[in-house]
Amino acid sequence: MPESLPQKPPKSPFSAEAAKSYGTFNTDELKGFCHTIAFLWQIHPFYKGNTRTIAVFSELYLNQLGLDLSNEPFETHARYYREALVRAMYRNASAKIFADDRFLIRFYENALGFESNELSRNELFCPRLFEDPSLIRNAKPLESR
Repeated sequence: MPESLPQKPPKSPFSAEAAKSYGTFNTDELKGFCHTIAFLWQIHPFYKGNTRTIAVFSELYLNQLGLDLSNEPFETHARYYREALVRAMYRNASAKIFADDRFLIRFYENALGFESNELSRNELFCPRLFEDPSLIRNAKPLESR
């Protein structure tokens, strides 16, 4: 049997982020940043306060990178921000719903002053789940109405 080469352990999100060298914070860089933020939010190490913690972390981190970001967008659009984090990570293959980070990207584009996107919570809904509540995972269909 041939000897196999030792496998390198996968990079953690922290080491992958630390290895990045942001330039002008272009669309690809913003997309990568949003993916990292959503991932960190998803692992939710706290019982409560994960969204606030991620908001403060991202504000401090982006300011450290030389970008100008205040807490105001997070205060003004708190529900949109939380739901955008959910949509960035939510997957439900049986309902044909897959992770969609465009809402989180829109939020950060606005927060950083790059764009002036409309942030409508109605766009964040997954109509398929309302049409067929039996597709909702981890909930009984009658409880999800």
